[in-house]
Amino acid sequence: LARLRRKRGPALGEELLKIGRRCARLPVQDERSADEILGYDEHGLPR
Repeated sequence: LARLRRKRGPALGEELLKIGRRCARLPVQDERSADEILGYDEHGLPR
């Protein structure tokens, strides 16, 4: 089992990095901050 994990580990990590790089290249659809989108005020509380 440890051998299988060792074999799969780097491939899975590389796949996640590829997904992250692909997402980072996508255009921004909404310029608001995450807090604004989620509806938090300047104190971090829900509005």
